Amino acid sequence: MIGGPLIYRITDAPKPTETDLTAQIAYTLVFRLSRYRVKDDVAALMLSFGAYAVAGGTVSAYRLGPKRNACFAADVPRDSDQFDPAALRRVDAVRLGGGVRVDLRPNMPRRGLRAARGRLYVRHPTLRSGVFRLKDAAGRRELKRIGCSGLTS
Repeated sequence: MIGGPLIYRITDAPKPTETDLTAQIAYTLVFRLSRYRVKDDVAALMLSFGAYAVAGGTVSAYRLGPKRNACFAADVPRDSDQFDPAALRRVDAVRLGGGVRVDLRPNMPRRGLRAARGRLYVRHPTLRSGVFRLKDAAGRRELKRIGCSGLTS
């Protein structure tokens, strides 16, 4: 891990509609890994990118922006069967500026084109406020600080 993690309480995520059934985003986690030398065939085998948790609730990470940035994000939806409701209540109880436990265990490429769980990183980043897709100036500034600039288009 070489940047972040950053965690944001999202203030203006769109509500689910009849055409877009995705749940409203409550929190967004952004982090940067040292993935510069991962080949495409190895990256294809690392579909989950690892095991990640916010306040004890498991989240799925996805690549954020171009591969060369090695930036990843995970969204915590407000209404979802996939995120532990007790963990969501724990994060909701944290005031802005408080620490939120984040567990990051990225997959690491190994010889023979297979991926194995890497080291566990336990961090307590400060809870920030951000707008949907982190399009605000403060969100862009923080993303730039960890090396994930230009990802809010």
